[in-house]
Amino acid sequence: MMPAYNAEIYIAQAIESVLAQSYMQWELVIVNDGSTDNTAEIVKEFDDPRIIYIYQENLGLSAARNTGIRNSRTEIIALLDSDDLWEPEFLEIMLGLIERHPDAAAVYCGFQYIDAQGQDIGIPSCKVIPPETVYETFICEGNWLAPCAVVFRRRLAQEVGLFDESLMAVEDADLWIRLSALHHFIGLPKVLVKYRRHDSNMSKDPHRMVTAKYQCTEKMFGPPVGDISSCSELKRCAYEKVFQYGARGYLASGIVEKSADNFQQLLKISPNSALSMGVWRGLVRAHLPDERRNNPAAYPDWELAERDIFRLLHELSIRANGSVALQKLSSRLKGSAYLALAEEANQANELRRSFEWLWRSAKSCPNILFSRPYWGTVVRSIIRVGKRNIA
Repeated sequence: MMPAYNAEIYIAQAIESVLAQSYMQWELVIVNDGSTDNTAEIVKEFDDPRIIYIYQENLGLSAARNTGIRNSRTEIIALLDSDDLWEPEFLEIMLGLIERHPDAAAVYCGFQYIDAQGQDIGIPSCKVIPPETVYETFICEGNWLAPCAVVFRRRLAQEVGLFDESLMAVEDADLWIRLSALHHFIGLPKVLVKYRRHDSNMSKDPHRMVTAKYQCTEKMFGPPVGDISSCSELKRCAYEKVFQYGARGYLASGIVEKSADNFQQLLKISPNSALSMGVWRGLVRAHLPDERRNNPAAYPDWELAERDIFRLLHELSIRANGSVALQKLSSRLKGSAYLALAEEANQANELRRSFEWLWRSAKSCPNILFSRPYWGTVVRSIIRVGKRNIA
């Protein structure tokens, strides 16, 4: 099924990718969610009895998807947003996969990011998780699925409540979490969809995304009040991911005060996480788009990355007067920040920058010289120097 809101730019391509499927016994329910452009006219140009068109007043993405599911006559549902594309064999392969796993609630495949012009960008994502650990992975690592890459059983989705219409984002992750808590998800490490990135993607709005992620987490686990260290590991993991995302998302948008707010919340929940290489490398990469963020060789804008990191550190240092935790950790935070910059530079083969930031890391926090991550970056940088000299 396909929700559509002001989708005139891409929707014809999305529909054509359905018409091109090698499996032909499909039904396409298109829900026009109150579009004010030419979406309706474009859809009506496709004269195919398998296409069902529904118009509703603008109620949001979750409501449009739920309308499509409720009006579908099939037990197996596949999502295709109006700006994404399926490869011709998508339905044939994915329907075969879910039929071979009758106990699974859903199956998923890999995806390739494309830009507004339909050109491949970034590296394909083919992450597959063992079915028995999918739920915990959603909680502790976040959603790795593209909506257009998931095929699921309608009955089981209805049993857990379909898409949450109160959420303004991450409604797909919310449904996958509820489904995977009860049933298996089966992955296929094969790219069968094109997932489009453009300026209108809702992920570009950090406030909308962070608010929805917090709302989703609070719904599952309750608010992060009291001594969260006494809470379940999954609850701590879930809130760590929310505040990590908030610190990174607001920093990428230049809203440093909000970034610092989220980082302080992360520090309260898990000081070890707040000081970790993974969190600080994520902050260094904050300004990179999603399609480049997971590529270890992606070249950041070094001046921008360093500027943003130290704008955040400066904001945290201002707050240190009112926070004992920040006062105690100020040197370690700076050391972790420089070490993350050094490792990113190492990955990008920018060795001069890497060694400079390693030196600054040790100068800011001498104790970091006794850490494994520091010496790991040192060794990797030296190895790269040796390879460069040999070449």
